[in-house]
Amino acid sequence: MILLGVNIDHAATVRQARYRQHSATVGGAVEPDPVALALVAERAGADGITVHLREDRRHIQERDVWRLRECMGTRLNLEMACTPAMIDFALRLQPHSVCLVPESREEVTTEGGLDVVGHRGKVQEVAEAMRGAGIVTSLFIDPDPAQIVAAAELRAPWIELHTGAYAEAFDQKRERNVEIERLVAASKLAHGLGLNVNSEPASLGVDRPVWPLTTLRAEAGGRSYDVAAMTASLVDEMASALPVFFAHGFAPFQAEYERRSVLLGRRVKFTDGPGAVVVGRAVSIGDDGRLYIRVEGGQAAAGSEGGGGG
Repeated sequence: MILLGVNIDHAATVRQARYRQHSATVGGAVEPDPVALALVAERAGADGITVHLREDRRHIQERDVWRLRECMGTRLNLEMACTPAMIDFALRLQPHSVCLVPESREEVTTEGGLDVVGHRGKVQEVAEAMRGAGIVTSLFIDPDPAQIVAAAELRAPWIELHTGAYAEAFDQKRERNVEIERLVAASKLAHGLGLNVNSEPASLGVDRPVWPLTTLRAEAGGRSYDVAAMTASLVDEMASALPVFFAHGFAPFQAEYERRSVLLGRRVKFTDGPGAVVVGRAVSIGDDGRLYIRVEGGQAAAGSEGGGGG
């Protein structure tokens, strides 16, 4: 069975960027509220919500996590570092599960898997503490056989595979396929050792980009639109559209996307290899979901193999 977990960290990233200096991080004019978005995701059919309470509190705050614990009806998954402070917090919170991840203040987001082999004692301490409290433990690791075997030896029931290398290789077909095979092989090894596997769609062999759908406050003509209503409408659309997308790809949505697009007819630019920038006018959306622009000498597809969208 495949379960859908929704990570709401970067709703909090936007909020903190806008209201970090405010005395309150929720209520009144403070938005977006990641907890409200989590509840919308639950209503749309999500099986669980994931949050990462980082040491530097750059996005999710402790209050967010406690509010989620009080009002959620599905599974709460807490991503956390292997530190005494986070062990204590998790034991007090009692989430359904925790996912142990490496942390660095310098990174924008988690950039690599947990080194279970190199930090076996520390990881084992946390896993045993969680197991004793009835909290399911997952380890966020690279698709490396040694790390997977170590996770199984520590009796962690779940692992999550880091798909960063796949994302970095997305525009290079050969390298991308190599990374897909690594993820598939890692999943098979893990299943053979009795582990459950969490991952992003990359490990399922999804080799097309999923277009981003985001909503923040919208203001036009002096009118401020209702963010909660817009978000609920968006999630309802996604809930009905995703099964069609995964079954048939982008083609069924092409005409509607072109009708709604704010890019078509506009001047755009994107990178086409190291140091090269292509400038032109957006003319169409391909049936693979890529944006095509007209430049001197013909058309170029933003995001085509060997290039990157921008």
